[in-house]
Amino acid sequence: MFCPKCGSDNLNEAKFCKKCGFNIEKFLDQNQQNEQREQQIISKQKKEGKQLNDNNIKNKYIVAGLIFVCVIIIVGVVVSSRKNQQTENIAIEKNTADLSESKENNQVDATEKAANVAIEQKNLKIESEIQELGNNKVNVYIYALNENGDKVWERNWDNLELTELDVMSPITETEDGIIYVEVYSKLYAIERSTGNELWGDVLVGSGIAPLVDKDGTIYCIGYYGPFITAISPDGSVKWTRDYEEIYWPYELDVRDTKIYIKYAQSNSDTSSKYGGVAVLSKDGDLISKELTNKKPFNNTLSSSTLNDQSNNSYVSNNVIDDKDETAWVEGVEGDGIGEYVELRADTPQEINVIEIRNGYKKSYESAENNNRVKKIQIELSEGITIVKELNSYVNELDYIILDEVVKTDHVKFTILEVYDGQKYEDTCISGINLY
Repeated sequence: MFCPKCGSDNLNEAKFCKKCGFNIEKFLDQNQQNEQREQQIISKQKKEGKQLNDNNIKNKYIVAGLIFVCVIIIVGVVVSSRKNQQTENIAIEKNTADLSESKENNQVDATEKAANVAIEQKNLKIESEIQELGNNKVNVYIYALNENGDKVWERNWDNLELTELDVMSPITETEDGIIYVEVYSKLYAIERSTGNELWGDVLVGSGIAPLVDKDGTIYCIGYYGPFITAISPDGSVKWTRDYEEIYWPYELDVRDTKIYIKYAQSNSDTSSKYGGVAVLSKDGDLISKELTNKKPFNNTLSSSTLNDQSNNSYVSNNVIDDKDETAWVEGVEGDGIGEYVELRADTPQEINVIEIRNGYKKSYESAENNNRVKKIQIELSEGITIVKELNSYVNELDYIILDEVVKTDHVKFTILEVYDGQKYEDTCISGINLY
């Protein structure tokens, strides 16, 4: 064994160096202890390193596990979130669909309700009634009935005194649901669905049903009051006209820019003056108070003629001689249904008013005894045909106003129905003029 201090070779069992005296045994013991200590340290380090490695591995597994768990959780959260979002979207879509459906249903319900109300209002029947109270007094009623006949609303005017004129005019109804009626010489506008009075007490005189023009203007003619009144849709009076020389208007018509008013000289018109047709502009200007532009239809023919009797001739030319003492009288048995008289002109003429002196105007007795035309067919050039019902009054003229000016060289009048005479079946026409 070499001495650790001097390097001398000594016996293996030597405790001290033979040369330098170094305590080899102690050195070896210390060295052994150091080695043991180092071994312990190394062993410990190895153990600790293994533990550390094991711990690291364990930690890695733990971290990996945690990461896996986190991933699972995140995936779960994402999936859950997506499911919740999908559920929420489905719920939103469902709610939106429900709201849309509810809105559509509400709209459908509202539309159906409005349609039902419109149908109910359309199906309302408007009636009027005059109730006699005695002592020359009456009550006037206007009311609406539903399909079941139940009264929906009613308006009334009480204790009105009767005169020789009508206490109430016929009712005029418009497409926008307004009722116009004259009661005791005053015009009223009433809401059709409710019966509410929109306006009233507008003096127009007693007369025929109010006429409503395309622009909403209401025209009224009357006896007690102005000859004609034009009223705006809001009830304000646009203009009125009255004339000393023309009165007793009984028929009103509006064509394009003109107003035609048929009038008599008195209420019963038993004289030989039958009045005429007044023509006004829509501004109320009097264009003419009588028809003066008579057209020259100077030739006539007829399907039949009654034979002369007591020096009286009944030929077709009598309708154009402007004499009430003469008349065309058809000559077949019975009432003369289908018989005709025709007027002809040498050249085509423009006409828009036809005047007929119906019946035998020679006298009131002659008019009563013979038939008068009730319904007549009128044929003009270019295939134009119209049918009109003539009034029943014995001594009143009939004026037929055409929808437009017609250019024609002939006008044919055919008997369709008659008012029966008290004594004879012969049907008569005293005169026809074309304007």
